[in-house]
Amino acid sequence: MRKKNKRPKITFLLFIAAVAMVLVGLGWYGLRNISPEAVLVRCHHIYSHAIKQELAQFVREQFDETDFVCFDPSCFVETITSRFKIVKEVVWSWDSSGQATVTLEGVKPLFLVNGRFILGNKRILFPNHFFQDLSVGSLRSIEVASLCETSQDVSLALYKILQTIPDSYWDRYTVSCSGDHFVLSDSESRLRLLVDEEALMDRCKMDVVQAWVAAFPLGTKKYVTYDLRFKNCVCASYTAESDMSDR
Repeated sequence: MRKKNKRPKITFLLFIAAVAMVLVGLGWYGLRNISPEAVLVRCHHIYSHAIKQELAQFVREQFDETDFVCFDPSCFVETITSRFKIVKEVVWSWDSSGQATVTLEGVKPLFLVNGRFILGNKRILFPNHFFQDLSVGSLRSIEVASLCETSQDVSLALYKILQTIPDSYWDRYTVSCSGDHFVLSDSESRLRLLVDEEALMDRCKMDVVQAWVAAFPLGTKKYVTYDLRFKNCVCASYTAESDMSDR
């Protein structure tokens, strides 16, 4: 029996392999040569046009200096978030056409602190100009007497407390912080409440005090301060309007 000639089959397989290698090589070369024009940068919750432009330029430069082979996602994200503290999250994708899409999620502004700083969901204080395209009047405002303006962040304890204050308190009172207690002031009702974290969470005690104020309105020349920091009791003090004007 004559043996079949396997050489044509082997030659065909070698040809297929060579074509595949060429195609892979072309694709590899394409991925290694993505230009900045192929990078789409999207910014969410970035409230400064200047910062948006700086971010877009920086991201494109990062892609321009690397290629798909050397691209390190974790290093890429770390580089952006360490240089731009205003960026809280980075999401990127790279499709088959070579289009890279980078979405930058900025810090969501929550509080206006001392009228000069913005505190968001990253526990870092930013000067107002980082949010120059935002109407700060929509933020919850607080005065912090012990704020260290040379530090970039606020204490974790204060940050947690601020987020637990009910919306109704922000709507009704002017909120300030001094040391370990808060002062809730309502100029219309001539009312000041001294509270700590525990009192803030005691909705029953707060409701009782507010009901008392509504039932027994003050005269036009008096202010009342209720200290709710004591257990099972509330201490009240009355102050003349002339005394309050000096505070």
